[in-house]
Amino acid sequence: MGLVNKMKKHIPNIITTIRLIAAGIFPIAFVYDLGIATIIFIVASLSDGIDGFLARKWDVVSEYGKRIDPIADKLLVGGALLLATIYIDIYLVIPLVLEIIIAVLNVLLYKKSNLFNVTKWGKVKAIFLYPMIAIGLLTHIYSNLETPFYILLVITAILQLITSISYIRQYYKSK
Repeated sequence: MGLVNKMKKHIPNIITTIRLIAAGIFPIAFVYDLGIATIIFIVASLSDGIDGFLARKWDVVSEYGKRIDPIADKLLVGGALLLATIYIDIYLVIPLVLEIIIAVLNVLLYKKSNLFNVTKWGKVKAIFLYPMIAIGLLTHIYSNLETPFYILLVITAILQLITSISYIRQYYKSK
C-alpha cells in the first residue's frame, strides 16, 4: 500500500475543502477581476462532480464529505448567483430564489434525517446550473453568449422547480 493508496481516502475531502475555500475567494475575485472569478467558479464547479465520483469509486465516502459538500455547493452557487444578479443580469434572480428554496428544503430534510440527501433531479439540475452560471458570468465579457445563457436559464429554472417538488415529496415521505 503506497502513499497514493493511503491518500485516496482524503483526496475527495481535500477537493471539497478547496471548493469551500473557492466559494469564499470567488466574491473577492468577482469584485477585482470577473475573468479570474469565472475561472475560479468553473474549476470549483468541476470539482463538485470529481470529489463525489472519487469518493464512490474508491469507496471512501465520509461523514465530512456528506455534510460539507452540499454546503460548499450552496455557498459557491449562492454567492455567484447573488453577485451575478446584482451586477450582470437581473434575470438571475429566478435561479437565485429557486436555489434558496431548494436550500431551505434541504435544511428541513436534514433536520428530519440528519443527512443532506440529493435526489436525481438535484443532480440533473446541477448539470445545467453550473454551466448556466458560468456562461452568465461570461456574457459580461462575451455578449454573443446571451442566447445560450437565456436558454440554459429557462431549462435550469424548470429543473429547479422539479427538484423543489421532489424535495417536498421526499420531506413528506420521511419520518
